[in-house]
Amino acid sequence: MTVDAGRYQIESDFLAYSFSNQQGATTKTYQALDPVLKLGITSYADIEVAFAGFNDLRTTANGTGATIARGQGFGDVTLTAKFNVVGNEGGNIAFAIAPYLIVPGGTHNITAGQVEGGVIAPLVLSLPDDFSMTLQTELDALANVNLPGTHVNFTNIVNVSHAIPGIKNLTGTAEFYSSLSTEVHAPDIYTADLALAYLVETNTQLDVGVNIGLNRGAPDYQIYSGIAHRF
Repeated sequence: MTVDAGRYQIESDFLAYSFSNQQGATTKTYQALDPVLKLGITSYADIEVAFAGFNDLRTTANGTGATIARGQGFGDVTLTAKFNVVGNEGGNIAFAIAPYLIVPGGTHNITAGQVEGGVIAPLVLSLPDDFSMTLQTELDALANVNLPGTHVNFTNIVNVSHAIPGIKNLTGTAEFYSSLSTEVHAPDIYTADLALAYLVETNTQLDVGVNIGLNRGAPDYQIYSGIAHRF
């Protein structure tokens, strides 16, 4: 679950697009070149730096087409330390703890404008017939949208993956995502996510996926493509 000691890995979206139509307004967001740099420190720990990349966001009123919100520029930086508790060298179970910190540095309407943070705990299970399941829970302290201050946010992921029959090195993934906010009047978010990952060679993987909103609080859909390479 962590990068091997002394090695590093780069992950990045090529392009991600999000569309949302809520409360009489449409929001379209484009995001590109958002690299995540991972460096293995020990056999059980790595450090990660994620850049939000270039974002182009525009919210318009459905009735008039007038611009309500506009944001263009680079987002915040996320610093993460991941510690593998069990299963980093193989086996049927792997579990890690990953505290993170978001350092504000993005442009207006792209950044929350203050320090945020939390802890992520992914659990990976090997299932019969070569299925794999990831159960991930996350506890966040995030900036409020409607009022000054911060609030607690709970995120959970249930992810199942399996090799696509008949196509070498291609893996399919189905996922349920939920984000539950304690901020007053902030909607919860539920999505159903589908993705494909193709292993080009031992150290390089290509990804493409779509996240489909299941409730009014979620974007209608998000589409992304990306790459990961280990050095």
